[in-house]
Amino acid sequence: MEENQEQKSQEIKTEELNAQNEVNQEPKEAEQVKAEESNQAEQAQAEEPDVIQETTKKGSYITGTIGAIIGGFIGAIPWILMYIYGNMIVAILAILIAGGAFLGYKICKGKIGKGLPAIISIISILVVVIVTTLICPAILIHQSGYPVTFDNLMALYTNTARQNVRNAIIQDLVISLLFTVAAIAAIVHSINVQIKNGATSKNIKFNTKAISEETQKQLTQQVEVVKKACVALNCTNADGAITKQELQNELEMTYGINHKQAKLYIANSITAKLLKKQKGKYYYDSTDEEENVKKLSNIISKGSGKHTIIWAIVIVAVVVIIAMALNSGTTYTIPDTNIELEISNAQVLYSTDEEIKNAFGEEEAEYYDFIILDDEADKYEIYGQLIEKDIYEGLDFDTIIESDRNYYAPIIGEDIISEISDKSFGDKKMKSYNYSYDGNDDQTYRAVVYLYSTDTHYLWINVYADSDVELYEIDNIIGGLFK
Repeated sequence: MEENQEQKSQEIKTEELNAQNEVNQEPKEAEQVKAEESNQAEQAQAEEPDVIQETTKKGSYITGTIGAIIGGFIGAIPWILMYIYGNMIVAILAILIAGGAFLGYKICKGKIGKGLPAIISIISILVVVIVTTLICPAILIHQSGYPVTFDNLMALYTNTARQNVRNAIIQDLVISLLFTVAAIAAIVHSINVQIKNGATSKNIKFNTKAISEETQKQLTQQVEVVKKACVALNCTNADGAITKQELQNELEMTYGINHKQAKLYIANSITAKLLKKQKGKYYYDSTDEEENVKKLSNIISKGSGKHTIIWAIVIVAVVVIIAMALNSGTTYTIPDTNIELEISNAQVLYSTDEEIKNAFGEEEAEYYDFIILDDEADKYEIYGQLIEKDIYEGLDFDTIIESDRNYYAPIIGEDIISEISDKSFGDKKMKSYNYSYDGNDDQTYRAVVYLYSTDTHYLWINVYADSDVELYEIDNIIGGLFK
């Protein structure tokens, strides 16, 4: 009996001990859970900065703008080459300026936001302004043998004697800006549409897809309004068909859509086959609604793209035709040589003894082989003389031009006669020097002498111009003759 009691007592103690151990174990498990939760929190906190850094790394307008400026000037190189050497402003090349600006913007991690279209537009226009008013004139000054300095560049705009140069630059600038705005409008619109649709830096492009998507979005909104109006008027089946005027009145009165837009909404809904005709009246049919809207959007976008291409072709064609018309003229081959001169419509050529004699006198007819005048502004006269090489008794090219310069130097004054310089007009290499002289009318004039060598002859070209005609302008005139 006592043994049984002791055994029961021992069992009770064992149970109490186990219970106590379980109670003691619960805090430990709780502490372990808290420790695990703490570790997870610390790990999440450690990872959080990376997430924040990744989400906040959206680019910068500042770095993007710097890249756009660099890219815009790189894209302007074809424009500059065509302007300088082709003597033309080609509108389509403005696309390269805008494209270069946007590519530079992306490379420099520019922020893709609402400010991007404005940045591309402003930088493209600024690039054209700087190129037209500073870079191109600087290149022309350098080609004329003058040092490219700030004073020489500013003299084009401040010196009253160079008003014709300044006017020409301003005219080119106005034309360039008009062409630039027209050329980049479609690109900027495409970028703007893509940004509104949530495009990122990686997938934003110059394309018509975004415009198509925007068109579809606008058509969907129009269709929704028309659909609501038809539901309100109970014209969602053939039995409830109403007149077009009734639907238009509903759109104007209830939804505040103006008359012109209401007609457009209805026309687009009819074209999308959502408004169907029943005995002269219309009802809304929602069958294949989404598909029909998408089809209409593609039709409009493709039509718009075709129109854009057609207009671009027309503009470029008109520019080319105008340029050809302005620069077209006649070709004059100098006798006894294969030298061809391009005489523009703005020039008058005297190339026979009789023509020169009647216009200038017998002495000029005996001395010169051709004379070219500026027909439009009467700013310059060009006198050409062809002399056989045998007359110079074997003297070389450099010696002949040096002797000619030295002959005039004591008469005119060495301080106003330039050094001899090399000139290149296409494949034609020449020697040249220039000087100023006082005319019989007490006016100061500019003279430029060019010497060109063929296999059998030397061609002397003397240009006499008003003092306000710059040297680079005269070079361009001679370059035009030999192009």
